[in-house]
Amino acid sequence: MPAMERLEAGCELTGLARGLADARERFLVEAAGKTGLLTLLTERVDEELLEAAGGQLVVVSNYAVGWTTLTWAAARGGASS
Repeated sequence: MPAMERLEAGCELTGLARGLADARERFLVEAAGKTGLLTLLTERVDEELLEAAGGQLVVVSNYAVGWTTLTWAAARGGASS
């Protein structure tokens, strides 16, 4: 079973189309209240995103190679709210 099908079987998934002019703003809104985020190479994982998601956020996974989109200081400290 492919990975996305496994995720869909046990999780509520929300996807955003790439290339939208307001993609970052939409992503921040959609992240609110989630317990997990699966990000792509195009999304920054920073303090703004972690705060938008909220304190219940448990895991952030990056579906890409590397970690250049991750702000380590924000990840270590977690969301401040």
